[in-house]
Amino acid sequence: MNEKTKAAVIAGVALGVLAIVTGLASAAVSGASCCSCLWPIGAGIFAVYLYTQKSTGPLQVSDGAMLGLIAGVVGGLIYLVIGIPLVYVVSRAALEAQMDQLRQSGINMPVTGFLLFLLSGIMSLVVYTALAAIGGLIGAAIFGKNRPGAVPPPPPADFGGTPNNPPYGTTPNQPYGGGGTGFGTGN
Repeated sequence: MNEKTKAAVIAGVALGVLAIVTGLASAAVSGASCCSCLWPIGAGIFAVYLYTQKSTGPLQVSDGAMLGLIAGVVGGLIYLVIGIPLVYVVSRAALEAQMDQLRQSGINMPVTGFLLFLLSGIMSLVVYTALAAIGGLIGAAIFGKNRPGAVPPPPPADFGGTPNNPPYGTTPNQPYGGGGTGFGTGN
């Protein structure tokens, strides 16, 4: 496994574990999951950070996005396979009570509680992937600068004017401001 994949998988596992812990905490404490969308962004940034610690080459923006994308997929799959069943087991009684209240008020839901959890897990996978890719872009902007292999491009050859046509106002008798045709008093 190369360094890029290894960094993304480690960040993805961290994302999956944090998502599971947040899901379990939200079953016990109301409002605990309100910041769970920050985990994938942080995982994307963390993946780029881990990669830059092991790599000495230049880091492209596309590398950051790919690191975040892989971390989001890994974390989303871990949450879908492990977290959704765990959260369902912990909060099944409360969900069934809410489904009964809906039925009593005349609203029939065609899906079961576990199917709702499964659908939310699939949506989480998609959202985690997108947000982690954004986090990878942010991480590339933060950690990609001033790297040993990153050399800025040289300035253009005609930077500041050409030898036959110097920039305006640089010759001794050429006034600034358009020679009296622009703003000011002019000469």
